Amino acid sequence: MNRIELFGVPGVGKSTLYKSLSTRNKAESYITEADAKRLTESNILFKSKYFRNKYLIKFLNQFHRLKLFKRNEKFNFYDFISNKKQFNDLFEIVLKFSSIKSRQTNRRLLGVHWFMGKFENAMVYENHILDDLVILDESLMQKIFSLIEVYDKNYENEIREYFYSIPKPAGILACRTNIEQIVFRISKRAKDGVVRHIHFNKNIDELEEVVTLQNKIYEIGVNTMTNRGVPLKEVNIDGLNDSLILDIETFLNSLE
Repeated sequence: MNRIELFGVPGVGKSTLYKSLSTRNKAESYITEADAKRLTESNILFKSKYFRNKYLIKFLNQFHRLKLFKRNEKFNFYDFISNKKQFNDLFEIVLKFSSIKSRQTNRRLLGVHWFMGKFENAMVYENHILDDLVILDESLMQKIFSLIEVYDKNYENEIREYFYSIPKPAGILACRTNIEQIVFRISKRAKDGVVRHIHFNKNIDELEEVVTLQNKIYEIGVNTMTNRGVPLKEVNIDGLNDSLILDIETFLNSLE
């Protein structure tokens, strides 16, 4: 299986693109994450009681040693990550992000929880018997925004190392648009009662500042993955139409 990751600043319109690709997938050249979940369901169900422990923080230094129990043994996540320096380094970076003192404890724990859930699922897809291109709605690249929500120069090296340490996808759809459109989408979400913690209770100027800082994370991610040799296609979400979708599908077909 080959992962295709959608990446972009929160609010850029990744879910819009994901849904467009989902509804147009008639040639079966790729499948969505929802399809992959159904095909690997018995592997993805696992026990994670330690996440419900409010004292999780004390386990974090040995996070990569925690065993995740599967309902079958086609793919053993623990064996996959053990003794792999790349993943140990990755988890150390994740844990460093989780220790940023300006963030509330529950936010730190949720950030790590969301990352580990996505990492495990992605690796199950990657190492399962699936041969398809699988498009991830919430990718490993995207999880950086849960771990560190805005660009901080103090963590620039860690941000870059994060993108160097996560397993390389087969390709990336890098979604972008202008800041005004992103702020408009975030504001609309807020009116609908759906808003991220980092966007909560902010005026337009403050939201523009947040999105500008998040764009710096986006640029680091795009540059790093390009340097790693990952095929990447930038997608202007504002220009999303049938012609652009066909262009994206041509890109995806070239990765098979």
